[in-house]
Amino acid sequence: MNQTSRGGTYRMPAKALPALLVFILCFAGCREPQSEGTIRLRWVTDINPAREKQIQLFRKSHPHIDVFVDQASGGSTAKVLIQLAAHAGPDLIDIYSPENLAYFAQYDSLLDITDMCSEARIDLDMFWPQCQAWMKHNNRIYGIPTNAGTLVLFYNKDHFDEAGIEYPDETWDWEDYLSAASRLTKRNPDNQRIERYGCYPNEIRPLVWQAGGHFWDENLTTCTLNTPQGIRGLKLFYDTRILLKVAPSLGDEQSFSAGGWGGGVFGSPIPLFATGRVSMLDMGRWGIVTFRQYQKEQKEAGLPPLRFGVAPLPRDATRATWFLSRSTTINAETRYPRECFEFLKFLTTPEYNHLICQAGDGIPSVKSIAESDLFLRDPDYPQEDQNHVYLEDIPYGKVFRVPSDIKAAEYQKLYDITVLRLREGTLTPEEAAEDFTSQVNRAIARNRGQNEI
Repeated sequence: MNQTSRGGTYRMPAKALPALLVFILCFAGCREPQSEGTIRLRWVTDINPAREKQIQLFRKSHPHIDVFVDQASGGSTAKVLIQLAAHAGPDLIDIYSPENLAYFAQYDSLLDITDMCSEARIDLDMFWPQCQAWMKHNNRIYGIPTNAGTLVLFYNKDHFDEAGIEYPDETWDWEDYLSAASRLTKRNPDNQRIERYGCYPNEIRPLVWQAGGHFWDENLTTCTLNTPQGIRGLKLFYDTRILLKVAPSLGDEQSFSAGGWGGGVFGSPIPLFATGRVSMLDMGRWGIVTFRQYQKEQKEAGLPPLRFGVAPLPRDATRATWFLSRSTTINAETRYPRECFEFLKFLTTPEYNHLICQAGDGIPSVKSIAESDLFLRDPDYPQEDQNHVYLEDIPYGKVFRVPSDIKAAEYQKLYDITVLRLREGTLTPEEAAEDFTSQVNRAIARNRGQNEI
């Protein structure tokens, strides 16, 4: 089935038709009525408690606009696509990757806000330069960034103090990292069971970049991971778990979850770090939302709360980290474009960005606010005195892109399988690089020109 909307063609498989029909019927029957004089805007975003505070703050200055989170979609791109194809889409759509922005924009699903930004004097230079990947397509503006961040190295200060190791800083390289991880790893003297792991490399992307490798060629048409540099990046991820055993393997994590060891949830390293089972973890600032909750619970239980520090990721051939953002866009078919844009303007205000600072939900995307005391010195969390590290790391942050000639879901599946097999040790770094590169390039050749998610 092909549905054309505003010049774009949605390619929808036949098996999606029942879901589309159900959605149309449900949405038509369940849409909430508007109060007289009040405009209701439906916002597809993640289900995060912070969203309600953001909405309440917006309502204070815009009492005639009622923004509400679309709980039904849960932020799912697939569900949003079905809604857009049915001409029943939300008013506001959050974008989590440059690829999603390009996909929605190329089918004219998003409102071009270039002129509106100019009228409102919203200058792209007010944001971190990497944020433009979540804002622009074909030199036109479609979204306003809601937050930003890079991966940094969180470390447990108590563990470092106990081991007599100096805290990490911008001079650290992989050798320093591995040496510290070895000294921080703690075994039970009776049964030699590992009670604490020294590190948890969480993401492959920055490791590959640090080693001098690349996932793609310059034209973003061919996967180039299978090089000595790319393999070196995979090797650090693999060696810490399988050879050196200073990070938990997949099997170790499963045993933690099954036995309740560390209070963790399988697949999430945050609880392992927060409960002291891992000494170092690469994560964005959004991790402190959970760290703070653990600190609160630890204090209530009479336990010493987590004391963490922040440092840049260790370097290898070069210094690099992963830059991430999120933007909010407007449905091109919304009945309320001006009101939607009022919400996007709100995302640039000190009031909104102060919420980002306080909540730990990444860092403000507006540079001037991130560089102010609103972010750098939070009186509610005086112990978090290293916020400057997040800002100093931004120039080294890279945006990860995926070629348009591979379906995003297909790429993600291949990536996840590769990471999983490295974590469980069923593929060596050399095998993983060769297998991933060949499979991705075959998919690119097969899908070239289709540009589908």
